[in-house]
Amino acid sequence: MAKVLGQVLNNMKTCLERTYQILKEKKIPSGFEIQVAIYRNYNSDASKLFQVSPFSNNADDLVNFLKGVQAEGGNGNEAV
Repeated sequence: MAKVLGQVLNNMKTCLERTYQILKEKKIPSGFEIQVAIYRNYNSDASKLFQVSPFSNNADDLVNFLKGVQAEGGNGNEAV
């Protein structure tokens, strides 16, 4: 899962920037916000079992949240 987290981190900013541009081109003023959720297996520490970022339309906020996430827990490759 560590590789998957790296891919998410690399693509998050691009995805949000493209979404922002499309909304701007379509003249949709309401905008958008995204929240990232992280779920780990039951054998992880309770404080890390479920983590969420704040809702944000700022790619840097979400990328910074993801930078603090590491794959752990699970039995083998079954959970983030």
